[in-house]
Amino acid sequence: MRIRWSNEDRGIWRRIERKLKISDKPLKERIVKAIYSLQVQRDKLEHTLNKLQRRDRQVFERCIGAHLSNDLAHAVLYANECAEIRKMAKLVISAQLSLERVILRLETVKEFGDIMNQLTPVLGIVREVGKRLSGIMPEVSSELDRVHRLLNQTVLETGIPESVETPQALSNEAKRIMEEASVIAEQKIRERFPELPKIAEPLAEGALNVTVAPSPVVVARPVSLTVREIDEEVFNYIVKNQGRISVRKCALELKLSPEDVKKALDRLREKGRIRIV
Repeated sequence: MRIRWSNEDRGIWRRIERKLKISDKPLKERIVKAIYSLQVQRDKLEHTLNKLQRRDRQVFERCIGAHLSNDLAHAVLYANECAEIRKMAKLVISAQLSLERVILRLETVKEFGDIMNQLTPVLGIVREVGKRLSGIMPEVSSELDRVHRLLNQTVLETGIPESVETPQALSNEAKRIMEEASVIAEQKIRERFPELPKIAEPLAEGALNVTVAPSPVVVARPVSLTVREIDEEVFNYIVKNQGRISVRKCALELKLSPEDVKKALDRLREKGRIRIV
C-alpha cells in the first residue's frame, strides 16, 4: 500500500525537516567563527579611524592656517571638510562600540549556550551596523552581512520562529545598544579631534569683512556731505585698507567725525556690503 502525500503535507514535512536538520558544524563552532570575523572587522574599523584622524589633522592645520591668514573662503572650505570627516569618524566609532557589545554577547553564548535569549538582539545590531557602513566601508558591510546570515541560520536551527527577527525594525534592546554607542561615539569624537575654530559664513558677493578699532573724538571737516557720499568714502577707505579700519584714523584721513564713520559702517553693514567682525 502506498501513502499519497498532499502538497500541504509535503510543505509541513519540509518545515519539520528544516527545524530538525543537524548542521554540518556544531553551533559552538559557528559562534567562534562569528566572533573571529567580527574581531577582524573591528580591527579594520580601528585602522580606518586612525586614517580619518590623520586626514582630519592635515585638513585642520590648513583650516587654522587659512583662518590666521584671514582667508575666509578656504577656512570655511577646510572646516566643512573636517566636519564631514568627523561624521564618518563618529559612524566608525559607533560601529566599533556596537560590534564590541556583539562580541561580548557571543562570548557569553559560547560559554553558557543561552542561544535563544542572547542572539536575538545580536542579529539586529549586526545587520544595522552593516547597513550604516555600506556607504563608507563596503567590504566590512559585506562581511557583516555574511556573519548575520550565519547567526540567523544558527538561531533558526535552535527552534526560534523566524518572525522573532524582523528586517523592518530593531528590537528594543538592540535600539538601546545602538543609541548608547552613538552617545559614547560623540564623546570620543570630542576627545580625539580638536575643536574647530568658529568661522563666520562667507559674505555675499562683493561684501567685505571689517575689523573696527575704537577711536577718540576728532574734529570733522566743515564741508557738508550727503549720507551716500559719506558711505562711499568710508567703503572706499575700507577697500584701500584691505578690510581693516580704525575709526579714529579713518575719521582723521577723511575729515569726518567718528560718529559719521560709525553710522556709515552701520549703514554699509545693513546693506550687506560689509560685515564687522
